Amino acid sequence: MFPSDNSLTGHVTEKSSQGSFWHRITDRAGLRGEGKGESVTIHDLRRTIASWSVMRGGNIQTTSKLLGHSDISITASTYAHLDIEQVRRELGITTAQLLGTEIQEPSVDRLVKEIASLKENERQRLLSILHKKFG
Repeated sequence: MFPSDNSLTGHVTEKSSQGSFWHRITDRAGLRGEGKGESVTIHDLRRTIASWSVMRGGNIQTTSKLLGHSDISITASTYAHLDIEQVRRELGITTAQLLGTEIQEPSVDRLVKEIASLKENERQRLLSILHKKFG
C-alpha cells in the first residue's frame, strides 16, 4: 500500500520537513498539529485503510499482501480484533451453549427470513424503499 520506486523499502517515505509533499497535504487539509503525535501520518492513513478493509469483511491475507507484511501473523495480530460482529456472534454462541438456550441467528439471517415471510406487495414496497435510499 502506497508503493514508491524512490525508497529502499518500496513504500512512500514520510519526511517531516516543511517542503515535503506530506507536510503540504496535511497542512492544506488541516490535519497538521504542532506537537508530536498531533499530525496525521502516512502510516496512520495506511492503518486506517487496512482497518476499513478488515472491518468491511475483507480477507486478512489480502490485506496482509496489500500492506507488504512478510508474515500474515503481523497483520492478524494487528487487525483481526476489528471484526466486532464476529466477536458478538461468537459470544452469543458461547453464552447460548453455557446457558443451554437456543443460539441466536445472525441479524442478516433473521432479516432474510422475515423478508421471505412478507407478502409480495410488501416485498415490492420494501425493495422500492431500499432502492430509493441506497440506489
